[in-house]
Amino acid sequence: MSATVAPLGPNSETGSSPSKQEPPSYSVTTNISQPPVPVTLQPGVQQNTVFVQSAPTFLGNQPTTIVCSACHNQVMTRTTRSLKAEAWILAAVLCLLGGLLCVWIPFVMDSFYTVTHQCPSCNTIQGRSNY
Repeated sequence: MSATVAPLGPNSETGSSPSKQEPPSYSVTTNISQPPVPVTLQPGVQQNTVFVQSAPTFLGNQPTTIVCSACHNQVMTRTTRSLKAEAWILAAVLCLLGGLLCVWIPFVMDSFYTVTHQCPSCNTIQGRSNY
């Protein structure tokens, strides 16, 4: 199989080739109607971006003075204690093994509590700490 390709163009029926015009060379300059305007910067004006990163605050078991990450007020945190799931699991195991006399032990141990620190202004949680 052989295929012939005929050139397409305005004079393709007659076989004559259209006049070819060469593109301008890179050394040719073109006329520009307006010259470029130089950009001048005002002296002494700079725009700097500053990132402030504070050191992590240790949140213990007692209320702590911090800067709230949501409302940016300096506040004394409100703390609430809550039992961990491990306390309930240990209480169930102690109930099965030792009877009702030992069930109360996980509920009086500080290590089974989590302290949640909240901002009193906006009520956002600032962190949690374990005893």
